[in-house]
Amino acid sequence: MGPYRKSRLKRPVVVAVFVGLVAGCTHAIPLSATVEGPPTVTQIPLAVGVFYSREFREYVHSGSRGGDRWEFPLGSASVKLFDQVLSMMFERVVPVSSRPPLAAGGPALAAVIEPKVEEFDFTIPFLKTSTFTAEIAYRVTLYSPQGDPFASWVVRGAGAKP
Repeated sequence: MGPYRKSRLKRPVVVAVFVGLVAGCTHAIPLSATVEGPPTVTQIPLAVGVFYSREFREYVHSGSRGGDRWEFPLGSASVKLFDQVLSMMFERVVPVSSRPPLAAGGPALAAVIEPKVEEFDFTIPFLKTSTFTAEIAYRVTLYSPQGDPFASWVVRGAGAKP
């Protein structure tokens, strides 16, 4: 019973350690913010502010699929994306440090835009060498300089990457 018992005990321990290591894998997904084409609007001749909350700038989506943990640093990529798009849409975009009302003596802005991540989902293919897909929805709120929210809408995006 000596050698047989030892090898039989080692196998479950090795299997348990292996399963724990594999199941505990976390994949940090690098993201790049890209605009596939210019917006289909004419640039609006206004100066607007944009407010990125700390939660938005640092937003990381964590989810489990296929026994692995996946982390998407959406905040930093989203800030870059909104900076690109807003500068194409408006004559001037000014970062502001808080939601309105704006401080007296600051820049004259027509409105302040605040984006938030509302939804995010992703899929992984059965074979991890196939195409991965992701979808995101942003809630965008438009505030008057006095702090009144006067418009809110959802912007959706999707992407796929082999």
